[in-house]
Amino acid sequence: MKTPRYFLASLGLLGATFVHAYTGNELLADFEAQGVRRVGSMQYVRGVVDGITSSQIATRRDFVCIPEGVTVGQITDVAINELQRSPANRHLDAGAIVYLAFVETWPCKAGTGNPRQGR
Repeated sequence: MKTPRYFLASLGLLGATFVHAYTGNELLADFEAQGVRRVGSMQYVRGVVDGITSSQIATRRDFVCIPEGVTVGQITDVAINELQRSPANRHLDAGAIVYLAFVETWPCKAGTGNPRQGR
């Protein structure tokens, strides 16, 4: 039986794939840039918030409780402040840095109206 050449070509592409983690250094550089890069960095932070929300719903465990009314500008400021405050950690995964900044800034507390608290 002959192996289709498209299958063999796809295996070659798999071997050439390189996964690169977006670091805190890159995120801060994008925040400091103008235009599309800056907008992209803000969207990245919004994506981290979406990921946190999805994870908390799926696991029924809350670690971050961002209050109602917090704006994209505020979550962006929290991310930027953390990146500037902790240069020793900026080589790490940007999503993890942002997540931990949110845990520190908006931790969930018992009795704060968190619907999954205590489940």
